[in-house]
Amino acid sequence: MSTISRVTTWSDGQTLTASALNGEFNNILNDYNGSITNANISGSAAIATSKINATFPSGAIVGTTDSQTLTNKTLTSPVVNVGSDAQGDIYYRNASGIFTRLAAGTAGQLLQTQGAGANPAWAGFDMAAVYNSGNQAVSDNTNTVLAFDSEDIDTNTMHDPSTNNSRITIKTAGKYEIGFKIMFAASNATGFRYGWLLKNGANVRGSLAAGTPNTTVVPSCSNSIILNLAASDYIEVSAYQDSGGPINVIGGTGYDTAYFWVKFVSV
Repeated sequence: MSTISRVTTWSDGQTLTASALNGEFNNILNDYNGSITNANISGSAAIATSKINATFPSGAIVGTTDSQTLTNKTLTSPVVNVGSDAQGDIYYRNASGIFTRLAAGTAGQLLQTQGAGANPAWAGFDMAAVYNSGNQAVSDNTNTVLAFDSEDIDTNTMHDPSTNNSRITIKTAGKYEIGFKIMFAASNATGFRYGWLLKNGANVRGSLAAGTPNTTVVPSCSNSIILNLAASDYIEVSAYQDSGGPINVIGGTGYDTAYFWVKFVSV
């Protein structure tokens, strides 16, 4: 058995310096059959980990303020805090590789990718569906922009039933499905019955729909297309007939009423 070369009595709370420990620490570990309580070892003391009865993890130990990479580590019920955190937050990698918080959106919004070169973002699912409460007269041989004074759906104040009520105005840029249906009252078999879309007052390519004039059957015109639209663009429906006199486009709440809708599809 090793012998401690220096016999020293330490009291509780006394600091043991490196100079006092050098040459004796191994003997203390080998010979002492109890435990050392309330003993302080100064920061300059050099003690080999092989002399300490403890189990150390292999590899680097990550400190609370260190910047290190965790590889093959299992995190059990981790709590992540990045700024002002709240339920419903989404986290993503930004352009600098930093774990970044996207605050929770509002009810009904969709999470949209902006592609590999941009951060994700919330987007509203904009849509509107409108009709007119009464019939509208379309004069002979005249393009007539139709009014819509009533709404079934308007998720983002895209339509005003009173002011410029012929328009559905885009609030969020993106691709939209746009459709309409108009029905002319039966009159005669003379001429044509048409309906089509306008974007910012100009005819929309491919949107024209034709109905067959008839004295007893209501001519119907309907179409739907997809357009790439910018915020503040507005869409309208125009009607035309050349029967020789005015004809009503049917309104109201029935299944034959004129109807107009816009629905967001994607960015």
